[in-house]
Amino acid sequence: MVSFYRLHPLQDPEDLARRLRAAWEPLGVLGRVYVAREGINAQVSVPDNMLELFKQTVTAHSELDGVYLNCDEPLSKEYAPFSKLQIKPRKHVLADGLPRSLDWRENGAKLSPAEWHSKVEQLNKEEEGAKPILIDIRNFYESEVGLFKGAKALDTVTFRDTWDALKETLKGVSKEKEILTYCTGGIRCEKANAYIIQELGYKNVSALRGGIVNYAQYVKEKHNSSRSQFLGVNHVFDQRLGQRVGEEVLSRCINCGCSSDVQTDCANTHCPRPFARRRYIQCQECAIRQDGCCCSECADEKKAREQRDETQRRLEELQVSLRRELRSRKKSKDTAAEAAEEEEQRLAAL
Repeated sequence: MVSFYRLHPLQDPEDLARRLRAAWEPLGVLGRVYVAREGINAQVSVPDNMLELFKQTVTAHSELDGVYLNCDEPLSKEYAPFSKLQIKPRKHVLADGLPRSLDWRENGAKLSPAEWHSKVEQLNKEEEGAKPILIDIRNFYESEVGLFKGAKALDTVTFRDTWDALKETLKGVSKEKEILTYCTGGIRCEKANAYIIQELGYKNVSALRGGIVNYAQYVKEKHNSSRSQFLGVNHVFDQRLGQRVGEEVLSRCINCGCSSDVQTDCANTHCPRPFARRRYIQCQECAIRQDGCCCSECADEKKAREQRDETQRRLEELQVSLRRELRSRKKSKDTAAEAAEEEEQRLAAL
């Protein structure tokens, strides 16, 4: 897995999309890439034997020269996160809902995973008033299964909610206070930190370079999960849904209350849960017992709907069979009538 982004003005996003597709399709690259006038945001899977060639294709495009590539752990084909390559020009690579764009390049410092590890470790030893403010720039369903020790979760539903949540979180906080932010891969912190600096007036602002994905790789290479300053699972936006970083399980099954951090969506396509809250925590036992649904009511509705669909399918099959039988009978009747008419004509000619 490789992810990267760059918030830097692009003159012709459509042209860049065409060139990237032409370069990456022969390499077997799969994934999701957004390009816009504000920059690029990419999450792709690259075959191991093509990784170096892929890196060369990235640096070969002047728009991407010097971009930081976040290389995650290798995955087997069984857990392939993407099924095709999608490169889409869009209005924004990260929709923010702000009335005007900021200078996304003015976004504070970047800390390496090692620097971040030490900073968070020290932060949790300091007195409450002296420690920096550590903010999780992700949505509620991400932070509920994993976050850094001592972090304040914004508990947003979408990224557009970030700005009000930041203002509320930093209300009354001195402008001299050190602010630390993190997100999954880093791009949300680019915009969030630009907002914290340019709109809220803070100066000492830093982010984790490469986000949790980069930190997870650091922990794997330098430490073990028991020393991770990140607790639990890193929610990722592909078919894996989660990447374990710390040993802890922070959340509980919505049905039985046991410890679980498996996120899922209700198998009842007509589930009444609001769309923004469709993703929930459910243990394997409850998922089996409720046929992949969030509650017994949804399981009953799913079963009834499947029965109705099966009845409708059988009815349609019977209707097709009946029409076929009627056509066959009509054809036989027409053939018999034609034979009788021919016999009458033969007798009349005698």
